Amino acid sequence: MKDKYEADHSRVPQRVMVATESFPLEAFDYWMGALDHPYVVGDFVWTAFDYIGEASIGWRGYWQGHDFYPWTLAYCGDIDTCGWKRPQSFYRDALWKKDQVSVFVKPPRPSFEPNPKRQSWSKWHWFDVVPDWNWKGYENKPLEVNVYSSCEEVELFLNGRSLGRKPTNRSTEYTAKWDVPYQAGVLTAVGYDAGKRAGSAELRSAGEPKRVALSADRARVKADGQDLSYVTVELVDARGVRNPKAENLVKFTLEGPGTIVGVGSANPVSTESYQQPRRKAWQGRCLVVVKSDRRAGGIRLRASTEGLAPAEVLIDAGAP
Repeated sequence: MKDKYEADHSRVPQRVMVATESFPLEAFDYWMGALDHPYVVGDFVWTAFDYIGEASIGWRGYWQGHDFYPWTLAYCGDIDTCGWKRPQSFYRDALWKKDQVSVFVKPPRPSFEPNPKRQSWSKWHWFDVVPDWNWKGYENKPLEVNVYSSCEEVELFLNGRSLGRKPTNRSTEYTAKWDVPYQAGVLTAVGYDAGKRAGSAELRSAGEPKRVALSADRARVKADGQDLSYVTVELVDARGVRNPKAENLVKFTLEGPGTIVGVGSANPVSTESYQQPRRKAWQGRCLVVVKSDRRAGGIRLRASTEGLAPAEVLIDAGAP
């Protein structure tokens, strides 16, 4: 990338450049190219939001085949189809912003079946890492922990015990890695600038799911027949910690002046309906989209799954 920028600048010095459809795996190189060259204004990332189609270019890659089924999503977005950030989006935070810290774990087995025939130029994927510290059956076995940070250095703690500090700067591509023998509990990454704590992130082991938890991004909508509220559905343990292994089927009912217009989970291999009032959780959560009609009043959404305490959320539809 640097060679291409510099060669073209020598050829046409007055030219202003921008990269288009940059790959997640090359995010560091693209952004350093923008920082180092004032005639480079940045890059257009492929892609911001994940989408239906081009199935599995973000995992199995090219060339695609019929045996990719049941993959339905491209799985290459920085943000998934439910609007939740994926690991590469947190990595870009470390490239773009100060005092950022995030922590992810490489699963002991691949999250999905790998494709040994993926072409070397097919780079729309990201590393196989997840925000998950629940690995029952792997006690005391080493797991690779990745920390993305724009702080000068980061320190990793497991259940309060320091596992050491490592630099996170341009020379490390703003990433630090540890091999950590798995023990349930709390994995915490702390970032430091000039020796002072500047940011942190943690992963907590969850117990078995005990209840459904609902959170609406907007508790009040306009009664105009168009306004939307996005409700996050989580399966949490007795302490309120989401269990990322939970995949329960969650059913929804709605009362009041509104309708359920969409459901999702961001699971790239799900073939479930996006419109029926039910969805299996993936990584311990799913999403419901509620639309107002033209009547004012309270919209009550209820979520339930077998064996867990249900939950309700009230959304107020007011005059536009």
